[in-house]
Amino acid sequence: MTNNYLVLSLTIMTLLSRSSSSLLSPIQGTSTSTLPSSPDWKMVPFDPLQHKSQLEDVCSSSDGGSDYVLHTFREYVEDHKCFFQAVIKESKDNNNENDGSSASEKTEVDNNNNNNITLGAVGNLRILGNGQAWIEAIRTSSHHRNQGLATRLLHGLLDVAATNQECKSVLSCTSKTNDPMLHVFEKVGMKKLTHVKMVEFAEIRKIPGWRATSTSKTTTATTTSTESGNTKTQHLLHAFGIKDLVSCTAKSFQWSPVNNVDEIRNILRNIKKQGGAGFIPGLYEVVGVDSLVDKDGPFDNKLVFSLTKQVSGSVSDDDKDGSGDALICFKRDSRISSLKSKWVLSIAGTTEELVQAALWYACSPCIQKKLIEVEKRIASSKHIDKCDIDKNLIDDCDRDYDDDEIGFIVAMESAIPTNGSFFVKLPLTDDCVVYGKSL
Repeated sequence: MTNNYLVLSLTIMTLLSRSSSSLLSPIQGTSTSTLPSSPDWKMVPFDPLQHKSQLEDVCSSSDGGSDYVLHTFREYVEDHKCFFQAVIKESKDNNNENDGSSASEKTEVDNNNNNNITLGAVGNLRILGNGQAWIEAIRTSSHHRNQGLATRLLHGLLDVAATNQECKSVLSCTSKTNDPMLHVFEKVGMKKLTHVKMVEFAEIRKIPGWRATSTSKTTTATTTSTESGNTKTQHLLHAFGIKDLVSCTAKSFQWSPVNNVDEIRNILRNIKKQGGAGFIPGLYEVVGVDSLVDKDGPFDNKLVFSLTKQVSGSVSDDDKDGSGDALICFKRDSRISSLKSKWVLSIAGTTEELVQAALWYACSPCIQKKLIEVEKRIASSKHIDKCDIDKNLIDDCDRDYDDDEIGFIVAMESAIPTNGSFFVKLPLTDDCVVYGKSL
């Protein structure tokens, strides 16, 4: 009997010890977390001074070495809504003996890091607001693959999210062909929720005037200038020849500016009731509701709109039960480097006609002019380098509608049917798969 009591006491003490240690997940970048089943690797807040020298190596296999993380990691580090974490291994002595590393890896550690730190993986957790968090920028060094670092990193980021009392769920996404990452999502208990439809980048880059550095001299149906490197940009309706396919009803839709976050949340709740996802789709991301109020964000630029569907001058019966709810917003995405324009048009709703109405409005003279004015203001405020702005677009805001135009990528809900004639010429992909987990 005494032995049974002794075993029970030890068991309780072990459970209490594990329970208390689980509360020590890193939050606000103040502590470290030893990853499950890994005595060597641990997760810590990313430190540019200690980890930057190896970040390029970690990102080298993504996008042919031109990974956006290499120029956005500072935003993650400085943003109080982000927790950019690093999975590291510290060598026990200067010679790195018996640590399993190759000779070249040991030399790299000695030369690049006085503290003998090896960077194995990085990832970011972003608090979106509305009870949600977002995991992004998961990268694993090619030297340390198949060691479970991505899985352990996601476990750690989920722990960070769980310490935030307002966070009720965590979302993330990847390409539907990225089998290793899909497997990691499932291993940490995340479930497939939906996917985001987007205009294909590969097709967008083929449009004359859209590439960041266009030197094409070829004249095509969508080219408005044959000068080398000075091909004018056309918005999507013109570039893909679908302007005449927009229905008269879609053209008559009325859009109203949204002025507060509570209104957005209410619209998204209604869209979810109608079969939508209930979030704002972005370019391989979910756009955080709270991020809309950031400086130079969609609210500042008055670029968030809700839909009011009108028929014969009065609100239609469809709208009376909320089925006409829709939301669009324009947001610059700093990760875009291969296109002249960094604008993304996000469309939340559930009908094909909504997409037609959104594109018609986005390509209208008033919105095109507003986008150009925003580009000028951002450039003049020096928040981004002026060379990052297409000079052709900011020289003259009074140009004709069919002159140079602002291009933008489109991201939309998977609930929107895209089988109609309007989408035959608009190259869409459903490559982005969204996963989630309740906390």
